[in-house]
Amino acid sequence: MNYKKTIFAAACLAILPLSLTTTHQAAGSESVQRALASLAPSVRFVQSAGKWRGPNGQTGTHRIVLLANPDKTQSLYIQWVPINKDSKNAAPYALEIAEISKLNQEIIGLSAQVGIRGELSVYLEAEPTDDPDAPYGYELFLKDRKSYSFGGASN
Repeated sequence: MNYKKTIFAAACLAILPLSLTTTHQAAGSESVQRALASLAPSVRFVQSAGKWRGPNGQTGTHRIVLLANPDKTQSLYIQWVPINKDSKNAAPYALEIAEISKLNQEIIGLSAQVGIRGELSVYLEAEPTDDPDAPYGYELFLKDRKSYSFGGASN
């Protein structure tokens, strides 16, 4: 009889992590679904790009957000999102790249990377137009939270 109880207990212990994982995955899936449902339809692209380190030792990630505006223009924001010890992320600082809303082309893709010194580089792919002089893309280079350069891609 003890042998059967031992086998049953072992089987229950083996199955318990599986049931907890399934419950955890379902809860995780629900929270992902809620987060996705809460995104505004105007959000076109969101990308996290590399880490930054502040002068006070704070660290975080860059987040690049491209939005479609009601007037058919687009807006691009760079955010510095801190990684807090309590796992809550906030974006205390955001920089709008004003030139994006003045473009006569739609941005259809973006990629970003952070260099060794923490500088952020963003390449924006533009929708092709009939204008032979229109750039195929744009480059954005940020040295810090206040200074950047923006223009047609060099290659």
